[in-house]
Amino acid sequence: MSVFGQYSIAQRWLIEPALGLGHVTPCVLLSTPTGFEAVHDYLVRLQYGVYT
Repeated sequence: MSVFGQYSIAQRWLIEPALGLGHVTPCVLLSTPTGFEAVHDYLVRLQYGVYT
């Protein structure tokens, strides 16, 4: 899945708070199974343009 198109953009996204993830950094959420699922679901929504 290529949501961001560039590695550097994806890398930056991982360490910045994400609005769609409750202003939590994706990197922090990836440390738990529930957080991993939330990040994955959010990336799928971004890929298909579904932001709500």
